[in-house]
Amino acid sequence: MESALFNLLYLAGEYSTAGYLLLLAIAIVTERKLTSITVTLAVVALGACIASLALQPLYQIASHDNPLSKLSWYGTWMVLDVFSLWLLVHLHQTLGLRVSRMCLAAALALVGLTMLQAADFIDVITVKTDLIAPIYQLGVLSIHVGLIPVIIFYWWQEIHLRKAIRLGAI
Repeated sequence: MESALFNLLYLAGEYSTAGYLLLLAIAIVTERKLTSITVTLAVVALGACIASLALQPLYQIASHDNPLSKLSWYGTWMVLDVFSLWLLVHLHQTLGLRVSRMCLAAALALVGLTMLQAADFIDVITVKTDLIAPIYQLGVLSIHVGLIPVIIFYWWQEIHLRKAIRLGAI
């Protein structure tokens, strides 16, 4: 059961970057202007694309057993997640955009990914128990896969909120 769940999550994780790019394309077509939704999807898609490109070289580097190799693996992911979070906040501030719930969910996902990376790095380098490894593997996959329906849900809410405001219900 656990193996089947992990395999399903892994397969879905393989396509999560494509999902983010598809959502970004749909947002660009439907939103037709710069909103928190388009900025959030652009940052999430950019981070996912960079991660996809960096995965194979980083995996080869991290396959060595020295601490510097492990630092390059975990450190790169933490820097990418923190940079994505900074870019998300910076673009919202610079463009004067109202922060949407989708943006908050994406920011929370980036913080969660960074925390998982840091916890597993500490476990691998200092404690060396591999207790965090299953949580790390399932957590990273779950966040990447789970963020897609969360994005869709908050986008749907935003569309209905706009409609209610246009109709004068709010």
